[in-house]
Amino acid sequence: GHHPVVCGGLDHEQGLPRSQCQNIFLQGQKRKPTFNLLESRAFAASAVLANHSLLWVTGGYSSLSEGPLDTTEFVDVTNSVAREGPKLPQPLQWHC
Repeated sequence: GHHPVVCGGLDHEQGLPRSQCQNIFLQGQKRKPTFNLLESRAFAASAVLANHSLLWVTGGYSSLSEGPLDTTEFVDVTNSVAREGPKLPQPLQWHC
């Protein structure tokens, strides 16, 4: 729908990682929750647009105590569905 999608992040009030994805609408419209990632990713993940509606989200941090992640998932933003992807060869964060 030509709207940015933002997934994950850190809930600063509770200090917990988030799994929620939201569409960000322009021109003053409010954010709308759409769906959740399979795994909370607080920060440092990377995402590649595989086609017009499929994101491949890799690595990042779930929380500071757990360290980097080796998990990936495919996020279909058109159908609001996330599914498990292949494991990375090693945990990664801050990668592109």
